[in-house]
Amino acid sequence: MFRYFRLNDPLRLFGILFILVLTQLPFLLGKTPFTIYALKHMMLGSKAAEGAVIYRDVFTHTAPFSAIIFSWLHTLADQSVTVWRVLALLSIFLQACIFNILIILTSAFKENTYTPALLYVTLYSAFFDLSELTPLLMAMPFILLGFYFMFRHVSSTQRRDFEVFMIGLMLALASLFDWTASFYILGTELALVFLTNTIFRRYLLVLAGAFIPLALVTCYYFWQDGLELYASQGPGMLFNWASFPLQDKRIYGIIGIVPLLYFLRGLKALGGRRMNYRQVRFNYIMFMMALTGAAVFMFSEYKSPSQLIVLIPPIAYFSNHFLLEIKKPVMAEVYFGFLFLALLSVNYLSYFGQDRWSSLFNFKPLLVQGITEESLDKKVWVIGEDFSPYAGASKASTPYLEWSIARNELTNLNFYDNLRRILMHFENDSPEVIYDQKNVMPELMERIPKLQDKYEKQVGKSVYLLKKKLPEQD
Repeated sequence: MFRYFRLNDPLRLFGILFILVLTQLPFLLGKTPFTIYALKHMMLGSKAAEGAVIYRDVFTHTAPFSAIIFSWLHTLADQSVTVWRVLALLSIFLQACIFNILIILTSAFKENTYTPALLYVTLYSAFFDLSELTPLLMAMPFILLGFYFMFRHVSSTQRRDFEVFMIGLMLALASLFDWTASFYILGTELALVFLTNTIFRRYLLVLAGAFIPLALVTCYYFWQDGLELYASQGPGMLFNWASFPLQDKRIYGIIGIVPLLYFLRGLKALGGRRMNYRQVRFNYIMFMMALTGAAVFMFSEYKSPSQLIVLIPPIAYFSNHFLLEIKKPVMAEVYFGFLFLALLSVNYLSYFGQDRWSSLFNFKPLLVQGITEESLDKKVWVIGEDFSPYAGASKASTPYLEWSIARNELTNLNFYDNLRRILMHFENDSPEVIYDQKNVMPELMERIPKLQDKYEKQVGKSVYLLKKKLPEQD
């Protein structure tokens, strides 16, 4: 397989698409993985599709461009998990094409080959939620384009202001899909310091390219009277050190050990190669991309394997160096086959053998655990990090979608302004079912007596149901 994609033939990209679909086919035809992260995005999309302005009308750390895409998907496909996953696969294929084409255009290897794209889609098959439509997945094409312009500027003897400007612009667009991608702006500035003798004006030009889209979005929220909420929930989330690990941390070691070994072996292979100036610069840039990707993962609020996709481009690049250096074609096939089968085995066994392998690692908190009867076709509010009760709900009620944002207001009930806003949100969008995972409702109902008249607690559950109105008697 590896030898087939080593030929310089653009039609090999159709083979890449075939392999991508083939590896994901069990999830598309069988029980499609449904994570609470995806469910949160669906609930956000439903709110945005109704005209809610994120940050002002729904409290979330999700970047605005992602919210727009989620609202469009809700309008077109509602909560169809399969449709969302198919779109994610198309995004992955687009990334693989961009990644491979950029490598060919920059002559990063001695030979033009389509094995980087092959490794790219192979690494996406390491775990089932890597191929899920997330904000970071939608940001990746812009991150790749930003690093392409970065390489053109670093390796060229004729420095052009346009390329420097495009670095900032592409990375800012990526940040508007996922705020953590803004770390790449800092990463490129550091790369310019260490890899070039760029004049000070061009450092500012990177920031100017990033400033324009960010400034336009900021102006929009100013006009919508939500500037303060936008600043605290949007870019401000980068300073929120709280994080919510969604599964057993051992899963990172299990899915990452083999790719890490290939990555390190690729770094070692570079030591014995003769490379020109452009190739050396590209190696430095990809290594900087790996370091910045690690920072992006560390600052991600919800720690899940899907956030590791920022490491896929550098791992695919350096692993390709290792495989291309193998002189015997048969051994190259063996090494690639081992990587391919190892990643697929972890992917399939972890999902389809959940009960059998639960003692090895527990990732069930990452998955939606069925639909509860109380929430079916109801307006639901979940107080906590587990979004599972939203499954089957008609919509998410109240603006308090994410606990990390709502916590400050819902747990500080000694302040009158907090009580006033909570009551206002209840009156504007009253939930029919409330899942209280943080035991907030008892004190909330005590402070706001109106809620005692509207809701009753289910016996033995932290679930509150809206009381049915009795018919008026003549």
